[in-house]
Amino acid sequence: MRDSTLPTVDEWNEAIKAEGFDLVIDLFDLREDDGYLPATLKGEESGFEWYLKHVADMQEYPDMDPPFVFKPWIGDRDVALTYYLYRKRMKTRRPTLPRQFLRN
Repeated sequence: MRDSTLPTVDEWNEAIKAEGFDLVIDLFDLREDDGYLPATLKGEESGFEWYLKHVADMQEYPDMDPPFVFKPWIGDRDVALTYYLYRKRMKTRRPTLPRQFLRN
């Protein structure tokens, strides 16, 4: 993803709602905050972990077997994100943003 096209929390909430999910993320600074953050899922208190990394700071391991090399395939994308959604003590990995943001 490109840092310049990272959506705001409000834009993200609108896209989540448009996809049909009953999830509202509390406001936070997407570039500065990380770790566990609050949200409301189907009217219940919930939360998620959020991590945003700059691609330039990410390590590749070309000597591994098999090699872990990704930078040649990501073009001009300069940030990578990971998030995990929590509900009732169950951890579910959610590796993608709503489809409209994946094109960025």
